[in-house]
Amino acid sequence: MGHGLGFIGQVNVDSGEAGYGYPGIFDQFMVNAANVALMDTNSFKNPSAALYTQVTSGKINLSSPSILQNNGSAGKLYTPSTYSDGSSIYHVDQVKYKVGDANALMTPQIARGEVTRSIGPIVTSAFNDFGWYSSNLIGDEYDDTEDQASDKVFSVKVYSDTLWDESSLKLYLAINSTVFTPITTFTKAGNTYSYTLPKNAASRNIKYYWYAQEKSGKKFVTPAEAPIISGTKFGSYFEFNIAPDTTKPVVLYSNPLKYIFTSQTSVPLPTLLASDNIGIDTIYMEYSINSGTTIRKGFTKVAGLTYSFTNSFEFASGLLKAGDVIKYRIIVKDKAKTTNTVTLPATGNYEFAVIGLQAAVGNYKQTFDTPPSTDFYLKGFTFAKPSGFTSTGLHSEHPYADGSEESYNGAGGSDKFTNSDAVLLKPITVRADTARIYFDEVVLVEPGESGASFLNTDGSVNRSFYDYVTVQASNDAGKNWYNLINGWDSNFSTTWLNAYNTGFDSKGNSTGVGSSTLVKKREIDILSSGKFKAGDQLVFRFRLHADVGAHGWGWAIDNLNIQGSVAPPPPPLVLALEPFTLLPELRISPNPSSRMVRVQLAVGSQDEEVRAGIIGAGGQWVQQESIQVKGGYLDKQLDISSLPAGTYFVQVITNRNIYNKRIIVVR
Repeated sequence: MGHGLGFIGQVNVDSGEAGYGYPGIFDQFMVNAANVALMDTNSFKNPSAALYTQVTSGKINLSSPSILQNNGSAGKLYTPSTYSDGSSIYHVDQVKYKVGDANALMTPQIARGEVTRSIGPIVTSAFNDFGWYSSNLIGDEYDDTEDQASDKVFSVKVYSDTLWDESSLKLYLAINSTVFTPITTFTKAGNTYSYTLPKNAASRNIKYYWYAQEKSGKKFVTPAEAPIISGTKFGSYFEFNIAPDTTKPVVLYSNPLKYIFTSQTSVPLPTLLASDNIGIDTIYMEYSINSGTTIRKGFTKVAGLTYSFTNSFEFASGLLKAGDVIKYRIIVKDKAKTTNTVTLPATGNYEFAVIGLQAAVGNYKQTFDTPPSTDFYLKGFTFAKPSGFTSTGLHSEHPYADGSEESYNGAGGSDKFTNSDAVLLKPITVRADTARIYFDEVVLVEPGESGASFLNTDGSVNRSFYDYVTVQASNDAGKNWYNLINGWDSNFSTTWLNAYNTGFDSKGNSTGVGSSTLVKKREIDILSSGKFKAGDQLVFRFRLHADVGAHGWGWAIDNLNIQGSVAPPPPPLVLALEPFTLLPELRISPNPSSRMVRVQLAVGSQDEEVRAGIIGAGGQWVQQESIQVKGGYLDKQLDISSLPAGTYFVQVITNRNIYNKRIIVVR
């Protein structure tokens, strides 16, 4: 920043001579030990060896009136006997201004652990003499008020690094008008100037700005883009009203609640944002259970934030029963004498259902041929057999809608999303030996950006992933949820992606339609996320997440199997020349390696498309490709010669499972 503001010049060195095209402002303050200016061409020709001798003498100073006054002496510059391009001349001396010195900021080097929190007198003084000075008017911006019985005092503080013309100060006022009239008479206290506008019983709209000039004629105003000519009708200015207030508060809020579980006693609401021209007085919610007694509970202001308010439902343990419906609305009132009120929603109530869980089971298998209505809570899903499918399954809406229910900022902004959920109401007790989920699926949802990873490094979902589907689980009866694996979209399969890209409507939404010919198998290891262990009782939900962008046909699920028995996969094809027995597990060789690794896996079906590649330590793909497997066995060489040394993971994604194995790249 120091160099950018002018601690730099035009002198350069070439073949034993120093010279410059035109001297910069910095150069004009450089002097030698005899106080001779280096830009004095009568003393040092341009270019010349003599000038080179000066800039490598170790005795060059930066001298200006402010530096001499504020630093006590000229500032010594870094001019070592061996010229160092990029360091010499335009830094203060490294030896004189050591770590901890007030002027150490602009030395050419920084020591390990060095922290400099002060600019120092040399730099600030130099900038003052270079011409970096300013004048400012700091005036108050007033809110609307209903107080018509009091005078209104306008005040401004004047700050200037140079001489300014006090007689030029003006307050431009426009009262119930767009034409500004200058006020020139003020009460002065130090650098504060004030004008009192007499009270008036009439309603008044007031526009105003402040204006002044430096002795040089330079104008300065506040606000920064205010009009600067009397009578100007357009421009930037402050504005407020002295009148009875009829303006309602501005409120941003999005209701996230569609269902909760009987086990939940504390249910937080998202942050509500509210502002008002004269101030917010009260925010509260009114709610009832099954249209019973109305209960009122106030919002509290978030400490340190001007417009943010929070609230939560607090239910006594055992109060909520399965099938209960909770309705609520929010009321926001301002401080006007005649209160202005905003009610959310504008009519009716927000409402959400209470879900009860059934007894835990060891496994769950479902073909959906007979819709298991009592086994699931469905939001945005149905049991259906659309055209193109031969059996009933669990289906999202076709097509599903763009996100519209919840805001990503948690406070009602326009950047919204919608989650469609199918919650299995039968908890599953996790086993150590068969902790897997199997199902058939078709996924035609908006694909994210090419190569986008599902998660950011902080664990949040990457917004570049757009729409996605995932399977989540909770081990505390629905209070907290975790993804069993990363979400996926139409990019997962070339077949799905091609179907999604079949056609689009005028708004960019996919017109591709799912069918049984697109079905692929999914296998999920319940324990692979590390969040759960054998013995946990897990509640599962299937979620389709849709943002405000394009949408597609959706998600179809069939033949669900959680921890149930499965038919063994066909034995892998064994080739006569294979150097070792083929196993249904991911095998990497050599490992460690520096150039190539061989990836081998029995995928369980004769013909299948898989994705294989390498993931970095941060969880992002560093390389990946789609591979058409023939004969049921993947055998692929991956080139790792361009990767830096370190630990990585080879990942293979099949129709039934995701396989990971660590590799070490050596150099």
